[in-house]
Amino acid sequence: LIASGCRNVRSHVDWSGTNGAPDLPLAWQVLRDIAADRQDQVRLQIAPLIGIDQLAIAGFADTVAAELSNTGGVLGAFVFDQPDRGDGQGSRDPRSGARLSR
Repeated sequence: LIASGCRNVRSHVDWSGTNGAPDLPLAWQVLRDIAADRQDQVRLQIAPLIGIDQLAIAGFADTVAAELSNTGGVLGAFVFDQPDRGDGQGSRDPRSGARLSR
């Protein structure tokens, strides 16, 4: 991309976590390091792709927000095809399965 003249690039990284845990994905760490190493050649903006229901989990949302703040990333949330989107009852906590209130 750099050789082609690109100066701004955005990459999306799936950030699903394990059992609702906000583990930092390896791909995120690699892209964060590349962005730092090549900052004089290209601006690499990293966006996590997470389920919109995960933003209702305080620990998960806080971890993602802190990482975005530290790296200058932008938030990406996946809203299509969520399991509970059609029932109008809100979503479920991926750790416990409990329904989240609105």
